[in-house]
Formats: sequence, structure tokens, C-alpha cells
Amino acid sequence: MGRDLMGGKSNHVTRGKRRQLKPGRVASGGALGERSVGDIEFFSSLPDVDRRKLERTLVWQSIAKGESIVDENQTSDDVYFIVEGSVGVLGFSVSGRVIFYASLEPGEYFGELAAIDKKPRSASVIASSPSVIAVLSGGEFRRLIRSNPEIAYAVMEKLAGVIRLSNLHITDLSDHGVRQRLCMELLRLAKPASGDSRDWLIHPLPTQQEMAVTIGSTRESVGRILSQLSRSGIVNRDSRTLHVPDRRKLEEMVSLGNRH
Repeated sequence: MGRDLMGGKSNHVTRGKRRQLKPGRVASGGALGERSVGDIEFFSSLPDVDRRKLERTLVWQSIAKGESIVDENQTSDDVYFIVEGSVGVLGFSVSGRVIFYASLEPGEYFGELAAIDKKPRSASVIASSPSVIAVLSGGEFRRLIRSNPEIAYAVMEKLAGVIRLSNLHITDLSDHGVRQRLCMELLRLAKPASGDSRDWLIHPLPTQQEMAVTIGSTRESVGRILSQLSRSGIVNRDSRTLHVPDRRKLEEMVSLGNRH
């Protein structure tokens, strides 16, 4: 069995041979389907000649839920583009505690750090659901960056966003208590519900374990605080959806903590 990676229970991490197909072909739901560079938004700015080259270079893979795609400290430099499904980006502390960095969805990509600096992987990536991924070699990725300013700028924008988010997390960990950090994370995840500007939703709601490793706490503490927020009517949970009836009340929880 694998470590406790994506939630409160231990998940099985598959390391068997995944299904790999020729460029332009992919297995999805057990059936072959046509795929092309056009399925990947990241390449939309490329001229036709480069897109045709990529058609011959990309390798498509069908990934099972729970399958390990990249291992931390692994020496490889491929870049992965998510077309279907979702993946979790994870790290491990010296004590073995899971550190949840991010959940990536279709349209996002990962592996660019190793492709750029040619150093071992900085994190592990595991499929959170059955996924379809396009794989580009590190050498081809570097060639694209050197020859296409728009591609290079898009990569720089992403890396700048990662640094800014990391700075915010460092500040949160040093300046706020667990309750404040959880409320701030819920505010970050919440999106307006359609038709009612006061009602906000978080869907799908991350597991308590995922939120705990994100804010630097424990699953038990997150569960206890969520229960308290629910009893106070600040949040309401419905399966994988968390309702925030009045965002201002959640913001007040953060402000109250700052006064102490």
C-alpha cells in the first residue's frame, strides 16, 4: 500500500506499466480516440509548422487513478500536459509527512522545472482520477522556449505565480493560527454561486487531509474547526460541496484572529 497521499485513508499507488500509444492516439475509457496538439491550450500560439512537428513528438498516455506519474528526486525531464482528469502534486517532509502542493486540472501542465534546470524532480505527481496526458520531452520543451517568446512568457508567468503563492503561504504560516489559515484557505477556494452574490461555493471540496497539509496542520484540527464553523452557520457542507452563505462572516473570522 502507498503512503497517505490524497486523503485521510491510505491509497494504493500503482507503478505498473501504463498504456502508452503512438503520437496522436490515446486510450480514453478503454477506447482509442483521436488526439492532437489542438487539444492543448498551451500550444495555441505556435505557428502551424511547429504544431505539425509537435504532432510527431508528443506521446499520449492513459493514466489510472492512483498511478504515480512522477516521483520526487526522479531524474527525468519530460513535461506533462493534462487533457483529461486531474493530478495531485505532493512532497514529503523528512519525517515522512505528506505536503500537498496543488491539484492540477485539464489545461494545466507540470514537470517544467526539471526540463528547465535538468535537476531531479522537486515533487511527486499522482493521478487523482483517470487521466489522459500528453508527454513532451525536456529537450523539445527547451527548444520551444528558446524559439517561441510567447511560450517562454507563459512559462515565466506560471513560475511567477508559483513564487507569489509560496510567499503568501509562508506569511500565513508565520503570522496566523490554524483557524485563521483554514478560513483563509476556504476564502481562496470559494467561488460565487450563480444567481446569489452572497452565497459562495467550494466544489469539489478538498479532503480534510489535503487542506491540513496545505495550511500546515493536522486532519483532526481541520475537521474540528470545520465542525465549529458549521455549527455557527458560517459554512454548510453537502457531500463534496461546501456552502458559504455569507462570505463576510468567514472574513470576520480571519480579522478577529488578527486582533488577538
